[in-house]
Amino acid sequence: MKRAHERPLAWALPLVLAACGASPEPASPTNAKPDSPAVVDAPRSAKTPPPPALRLPAVAHPERYDLDLTLDPSKETFNGTISADLVIDSATDVLWLNATSLTVGSAKLTQGAETLTPRILPGGEDFVGFLFDKPLSPGKARLTVSYRGVLDGESSRGIYRQSEGSGPDDSYLYTRFEPIDARRAFPCFDEPAYKVPWKLTIRAKKGHTALANAPVASKTAGPDGLEVIAFEESKPMPSYLVAFVVGPFDLVNAKPAGHHDTPLRFIVPRGRGPETRYAAEVTPRIVGLLEDYFGMPYPFIKLDVAVVPRYNGTMEHPGIVAMGQPLTLIAPNEETPQRKMPYANIATHELAHYWFGDYVTMRWWDDTWLNEALAEWLDEKITDQLEPSWKLPVERLAFTSHAMEADSLPSAKKVRQPVESKHDIEGAFDGAITYAKGAAVIGMFERWMGPEKFQKAIRAYMKKHAWKNTVAEDFFAAVSAEAGRDLAPAFGSFFDQPGVPLISAEPVCSGGPPEIAVSQKRFVPVGAKAPEKESTWQLPVCVKYGMGKEVGNACTFLTAQKAKVRLGPQKGCPDWLMVNADAAGYYRSKYDKAALAVLLDKARLSPRERAGLVWDIDALVQSGELPLGEALALVPKMVEGGEPAMVFSSLGIVSAIRRDRLPADLRARYASFIRKTYGKKASALGLARKPGESEDEAKMRPALISVIAVNGEDKAVQKEAHKLALAWLADRGAVHASLAPTLLRVAARTNDRALYDRILAAAKTETDHRMRGILLDALGRFTDTGLAKASLDLLLGGTFDLRESGSILMGLIQSEETRDTAYAFFKDHFDELTRKNKGDIGANAFYILGAFCDEAHRAEAAAFFGKRAEAFDNGPRVLATQLERMDQCIAQQKVNAPSIEAFLKKQ
Repeated sequence: MKRAHERPLAWALPLVLAACGASPEPASPTNAKPDSPAVVDAPRSAKTPPPPALRLPAVAHPERYDLDLTLDPSKETFNGTISADLVIDSATDVLWLNATSLTVGSAKLTQGAETLTPRILPGGEDFVGFLFDKPLSPGKARLTVSYRGVLDGESSRGIYRQSEGSGPDDSYLYTRFEPIDARRAFPCFDEPAYKVPWKLTIRAKKGHTALANAPVASKTAGPDGLEVIAFEESKPMPSYLVAFVVGPFDLVNAKPAGHHDTPLRFIVPRGRGPETRYAAEVTPRIVGLLEDYFGMPYPFIKLDVAVVPRYNGTMEHPGIVAMGQPLTLIAPNEETPQRKMPYANIATHELAHYWFGDYVTMRWWDDTWLNEALAEWLDEKITDQLEPSWKLPVERLAFTSHAMEADSLPSAKKVRQPVESKHDIEGAFDGAITYAKGAAVIGMFERWMGPEKFQKAIRAYMKKHAWKNTVAEDFFAAVSAEAGRDLAPAFGSFFDQPGVPLISAEPVCSGGPPEIAVSQKRFVPVGAKAPEKESTWQLPVCVKYGMGKEVGNACTFLTAQKAKVRLGPQKGCPDWLMVNADAAGYYRSKYDKAALAVLLDKARLSPRERAGLVWDIDALVQSGELPLGEALALVPKMVEGGEPAMVFSSLGIVSAIRRDRLPADLRARYASFIRKTYGKKASALGLARKPGESEDEAKMRPALISVIAVNGEDKAVQKEAHKLALAWLADRGAVHASLAPTLLRVAARTNDRALYDRILAAAKTETDHRMRGILLDALGRFTDTGLAKASLDLLLGGTFDLRESGSILMGLIQSEETRDTAYAFFKDHFDELTRKNKGDIGANAFYILGAFCDEAHRAEAAAFFGKRAEAFDNGPRVLATQLERMDQCIAQQKVNAPSIEAFLKKQ
């Protein structure tokens, strides 16, 4: 599953019965709510064993499952029966399974010739127990459970419903089980180590499509006008990878995928098939490139692409990958790189999971990085092969820098964080640490080893552990064997401790061959407490240098605090040093002001190195090594060449100024500086695409429009955007599709009520999830307090799905004019908003606090959200990180205030 990498603000997923083949037993009626525990048939007594705390007892394990479900998208509940072939590992009189919001109707266990009927035990939110009158003997057994569950219409978790229209047959069912929501669909051993075959049967309305991981084996007529769809037995997989869809879908056949003609088709809501053209074209190529990398065929029989409603339902289920509508459905006139690249990259990530995660699966959630970091690392590599013109390795440096920003917090988690609670399970999917840091560290060691040797290690790892579960040490062993040295300690120095190295490199020139003195220490931002004990990492460090016309690299594998590297036989000192050659290392680089000026002006650096240098400048501001005012003085040099990566990364520096903390005269000077720095290029690009322009120019236009209109307060640009927004609302072809979101956001700053009403009316009638999301986002960009309040009211009335309208709140929080209004609304309605959509919003709600940078809000947030955070998986940790970000922002503003004032007074 792909997670977004963002800075602090974010918004934020009847059985084939027992052997006799009888009809499923009816489950008891229920009014269970989505967060209620399993309903049971007997109260707890003093002798009743307590439920597990987190993990299931190691007294039994499954060997396979049969699952039979009756699913109707128009209903609010469903019936199911699950039969599990078990091995009882040790004598026990109670079996615990995971179950959430399931009403158990009956259960029976067959062992040998004996059939036992257990009592059903209460197990809190996550468990259901089966208590037997006598201990079960070690050996084979079969447990069958009939139950009823809830189809979630508010959150995208478990089996969830989505309406795509207003008709009686416009609802669809999807699944999202990772990490621990399979238990909302069926009682099971809901842990990744329990990796076994599954055989599904789905009873659906005639005319509905029902598809799952494995191919359809048969379709027969069932009772009550239902069709019974039986599926072939799946390959071994854990419960979180089970998936199915039910509803009036259209099926779109595509060209077979990869080198072995794997059948490929797209499962889409009715009438949306033509919008899969690009996805159908590129997906077969992605599969082929992955087969080339792993040196083996795609490991499953078929490949269906289930096009689910939203981005956050995207998921790597074997045989039926889920891809969000905003990614996958692209109208022919919108097939731009800005639309193509997200689909191709995220599809690559999810399909890479068919090896990293599906074929070979981590044993427990503390090694989630074995799925996610490896897929994240590989999706960049494969996407770059697919389309080099997108320059993804340069753009990904932003993700790495954001990972380092999160990794420098005092509360930063480890990549291999022990998972001892549900909070920890959700925390294992940290986009910055597990995904981006993990991928960057893997990429660093790959570059050091060489891509060919690293690829051999990956292939050996896959071959040895095919269809099995692994731990980190298995991966380290495979890489070490190919590297010729034990790399487990080096990987461990990054994965088993938090923090970012800060690398310094100084020339040592004393008459003989020059050397470079390299040293490391932990990077510590202003406002963060330095650890009592200094950390040490084991890592490759490569320094790029220039001596006259010669450019070279000097490398060492740093294992201590300090080391020296010889440059070669030549004498004299380097003219310049780039501490992180190719921006390949997961570390920050230390420079003084003079060295930065030389690097920006004279050094012969690659585009990736130049972008990496700007992110290092951003980091030096965070640590107080470089005053923000001095960094701002370097920005014109960064952007003068017009390289998109340099322009984008420079925006992180200029946006470090808090406009709400500036007095009126300095705010005007800041706006003037923005217009002078970016205005010429923005003016040359204009607000509309031009025939024959490069994709680099097209890529920069939205960013430059935004910074000029918002930070630069350019009224002329706002007015022109208003004109174009109205034209787009009247005719979607009047503005290039890639520009519509930016133009609507900028136009909203005019606070024209007529424009607001037009956008709201369009959002109410829009049926496309992505387009409706663009319109709702625009409603959160009006800075007039009255319009802001009107937009906030839309989050409560049920006019829009909260899973989409939450962007309104995030937009209003980001603007200083509406921030307090939005924040007051958020606190007043916090319980209601999060109760309705706890599964999608969850702990992400606390990222809102990243908008604030003052002591009063910091104290108030800690008091208001402290207890509330405990109700959300990973809530306490996310809240702690946001409070730390506020501490750092407050400290950095104080440190940088004099240099900001001095710089702006010169503008």
